[in-house]
Amino acid sequence: MLGCMARLLAYLLLIVVAAFALLALVWLVGQILTGVGLFLAGAAGVLGRTLLFLLLAALLGGVAYFLASAYRRS
Repeated sequence: MLGCMARLLAYLLLIVVAAFALLALVWLVGQILTGVGLFLAGAAGVLGRTLLFLLLAALLGGVAYFLASAYRRS
């Protein structure tokens, strides 16, 4: 009878440890996904500002080219 109770307690302890391990795994996956999300949001912000800079540089370069060609000697 005592061996049966010890086995039952061992199984119960195993279930509790497995539950804590899975909970820790879920927490770790959440932390990793949060980090990846922050990285992607930051990268999107940097790329968006870079795109705006390139568009503005192309626009101002086109204006400068147009003005330079308007005043050149023909």
